[in-house]
This record gives sequence, structure tokens and C-alpha cells, in this order.
Amino acid sequence: MGTFNIGNQNAASIVNVDGDMTVDGGIHATATWEVQAIRAAVGRLRAEVASLPLEPGTRAEVGELLEAASGEADRPRPDKRRLGELLGTATQALKDAGALAVAGTGFVDALRAAASLVGPALIALV
Repeated sequence: MGTFNIGNQNAASIVNVDGDMTVDGGIHATATWEVQAIRAAVGRLRAEVASLPLEPGTRAEVGELLEAASGEADRPRPDKRRLGELLGTATQALKDAGALAVAGTGFVDALRAAASLVGPALIALV
């Protein structure tokens, strides 16, 4: 089995057959669009948080949480529960610091996008 990455197209297996083909056991593949979307959402959140006016302590705390979330998102099979916990904790820290009151729609949209991908662990906070 080969893995192909052509631009933004990915395939675990490409079969080009001339004539008849018999497959025993089926052809199995998995889609990775969700993983890419999670990575993009975490990256967008990091960019939005970078533009917020935060106290140094809050910036460091949230930065560490988002760095950990980014690391989790970069895994081949990210743990959505862990991502939800990290993003939820970061969001709570921002809320406690009063930063959500001044956050723009870009941050809120990025958080909602992450919540829709990560699921219940984060949705309660959005």
C-alpha cells in the first residue's frame, strides 16, 4: 500500500486497473479531512489569541495550553477529548481574565469551529 500526497489531495491507496479486477477482503481507506480541519482550527485560535490584549501570566498560561492543543492536533489520530479539555481550559482562562469581553468575532468564530470538530468537551463553553 502506498501513501500519496498531491497538493491538498491525499490517498492511502490509488488503484489504476486496465480491464477486470477482483478484490478479496475489500478496499479500506480513511478520510483525514477532519484532522486537517482540527489542525486549522487550533492554528486559527492561536493566531486570534496572539492579537488579544492579555496580561503576561494569562498569555503564558493560554499559550502553553494552545501549544499542547497544537501538539495533540498534530498527532495522526488526535484525541478529541484531550483537545476539548485543553481548549476548554484555555477558554476559561481567557474568560477569567476578561479577555473574551474584548475578543472579536474572529476569535469567537475560531472557537466555534473548533467546538464543532472537537465536540461536547468544548461545546458547553461556546
